[in-house]
Amino acid sequence: MATNTTTQAGTTHHAGSIADGTLKGYPKAARLMEQFPDAAIFRKFTALTAFQLMSLQAELLDLEDQLWQTCKDDDASQDEKTRKRTRQFFTLHKSRAPDDDQLKLLRRSRQKVQEYYSLLLKGAQVQGLQPPLEENLRFLRDRLDEESVQDKDGPVFLAALERFTWHYSDTHEYVSLVRNLDADSEMADVKKWLSPKLIDWYHELWGIKHQSSSSVEQAPGWEGVRVYNNETLKKFRFLFKLTATILASLTPAVTILILYYVRTTISRIGITIALTAAFGLILAFCTAANMKEVFASTTALAAVEVVFIGSTTTNTTA
Repeated sequence: MATNTTTQAGTTHHAGSIADGTLKGYPKAARLMEQFPDAAIFRKFTALTAFQLMSLQAELLDLEDQLWQTCKDDDASQDEKTRKRTRQFFTLHKSRAPDDDQLKLLRRSRQKVQEYYSLLLKGAQVQGLQPPLEENLRFLRDRLDEESVQDKDGPVFLAALERFTWHYSDTHEYVSLVRNLDADSEMADVKKWLSPKLIDWYHELWGIKHQSSSSVEQAPGWEGVRVYNNETLKKFRFLFKLTATILASLTPAVTILILYYVRTTISRIGITIALTAAFGLILAFCTAANMKEVFASTTALAAVEVVFIGSTTTNTTA
């Protein structure tokens, strides 16, 4: 996750990195993406790609029409060798006639089809890449905006049209070179809770005072950007999972305890609805449970609560 106070697992600084403080402009931006892979974000140029595909498609339509018409003309020719061109590729490929339009069109269309398919497949692959997280795109924009200042000894970075490169309004027009919140990553459940504001708050109140230099460090070349290593994230993950487990485990028991002291049936029903919803939210946002598992768990809890309400109501009436 990239932010003003950012988390980055396993960061290593190599010789000649941005730590030398001499790089400017695009080289410095490239080093930023090296140090923070989440910031490796690029535009897809979807509209431009679609325009190119439509152009190639139109050219192929024209070539196809010309080729079929030429085949018909050759087939209707009075010359026997010319008629063979539509029936025997051997004859067609061996033809040395300067006016052999069929062979010329066949070769041109073959090259154009290859060009069209290549762009089509590459476009499909790019569209399959994940869009970046908004906070990562915002982090990159902030860093580049800081760099886009008039240098005393050089020109403005990201001038003219280039200043809009990472400021397109639709985030889905961008792709990230790294997977975001990979479900197989042990840090996925933690990172989705580590919002930039939460990290900044933690750093100002605790991290800046109590974290060792091995846990947090200033990102070289970028003022205000700090790096928390993997061990710190593991501590976050342990505390996060411990808290989520305790909350999820205690919710059913606490629900029954509360219902025991509530006498009116309508109040019990209202409390049941509220606590069941809270239990479902805890499972959904604090654990790796999917929708099916959350639904099954909340249904089981609701069934227990209904049985409890029914039995206590019967006893009270009796």
